[in-house]
Amino acid sequence: MKAEKGFDINLEEGLAGEGFVKDLLLSAGCKKCEVKTDMRWHETGNIFIETGCWENKHRQWRASGAFASKSEYWFEVLPGSNGIPMIIGLPIDILKEAILNHGQPRQQNKSENPSHGYLLKLENLIEEFVNEASKSRKAS
Repeated sequence: MKAEKGFDINLEEGLAGEGFVKDLLLSAGCKKCEVKTDMRWHETGNIFIETGCWENKHRQWRASGAFASKSEYWFEVLPGSNGIPMIIGLPIDILKEAILNHGQPRQQNKSENPSHGYLLKLENLIEEFVNEASKSRKAS
């Protein structure tokens, strides 16, 4: 498989973000989570959540990312201009609700392994989290 230009740099940054969140979560007792790093969020005002990818071997799309995750929680590491990241984390069910209610579909065809997913604004994630918390308060 041919790597995209800069893939090694993005991989290194992504692994650093995962390690940072993993250390925090393990100390809090959380063991099943998905961690993604979005290096372009500050340029676009959106985060991209992958939900499918093209499988060359079988010549078909398959669920991936948020729609294939077995994790309970999804975290986005969003690098800041000062080198200190902001981390957004929420239950994966709430992420999926945000995708269904607010997601803007996008497809990436720039590599040999195309993917598709949704763009979300940070406020959409917060809105869904607040809505869920509101339902919980009303139910109790």
